[in-house]
Amino acid sequence: MNIRLKIRGIYATALTQLFLDKNFQITDPTGQIQERFGPDDAFQFDKPATVEIEDKDDWQGILLTGTLDSSQTVISMLQEELYDAICRKLRVRDNLIYYEVEFPFIAKSILDEIRNQVVPTIRHHHRMRIIASEYVDMVERLELSNHPEKREQIGRRLEQRFIWNVYRVGMPLAIEHVKLKGEVISLSHGEIREISPEDKHLILRRGDFSGIGDYDGLALSTEAGDYAMTDVWERGWMYSHNYYRADDTFIGACYNINTPVEYYPDKIRYIDLEIDVVERTGEPPETIDKQSLQHYYEQDFISQRLYETALEQAEKIVRTAEES
Repeated sequence: MNIRLKIRGIYATALTQLFLDKNFQITDPTGQIQERFGPDDAFQFDKPATVEIEDKDDWQGILLTGTLDSSQTVISMLQEELYDAICRKLRVRDNLIYYEVEFPFIAKSILDEIRNQVVPTIRHHHRMRIIASEYVDMVERLELSNHPEKREQIGRRLEQRFIWNVYRVGMPLAIEHVKLKGEVISLSHGEIREISPEDKHLILRRGDFSGIGDYDGLALSTEAGDYAMTDVWERGWMYSHNYYRADDTFIGACYNINTPVEYYPDKIRYIDLEIDVVERTGEPPETIDKQSLQHYYEQDFISQRLYETALEQAEKIVRTAEES
């Protein structure tokens, strides 16, 4: 396979292992990569890369630049192996194609496991690197390298320290709602009402819907004093908003289908998968915006597996709501 990759950034070790497993060639590896992998016939030092990879500025994924055929082959492989990865084609210029590839919860988790094949790696390594990069590096170097069997224990300890010990009842938490095209929408902050670290579960109260006009999909106008109770689970493919009037009258629910939520010290983050399930008072639940999800699938933003997963999750929510 005549594809040569030059890889830099926090995902370099995991991606190098992934690409070597798929018989791609790695060119101009860093000294650290050479040290971790040792002599390998797949490494090239005298040929230019056909694809170059570096971190996105926010470390939530990578920027990929390369020749048309090489880049598209790499993108297809990434979507196959990291099935919730979001691939955004930025532009084509001078026979080069530019992609932005987002790594949500599952992609990061898979890359954690791949990296652990090469060097001892804590659970949720790549997310924790975004939060506390130098500290994670130090702990893995000084502690985990001597006790690789403690990767789960040490990972939980760091997650507790940097996330769950930060959360407090009454604390405002940002909601980073990332669209498939890459637009980051900051929803109204949620005030933490309940915290369950063992279950990775939060209940948030959100208010101040002034300026929204109406609730998407519910065909209801907002009123002063409206609020929502929002349930968030780390591994869930959706999270729910239950909407109420100021007098606590329930007016409807919206189940947002998304990649599993990632927790950060000051926010939650996920990729919105376009479709939602809405439940209006006195009416059966309904899935909306399927055509939008299909559009992004047909444009190769998402893998077939992710597309099918989103549809299955919506159908599951509808069935559960109808049976309750």
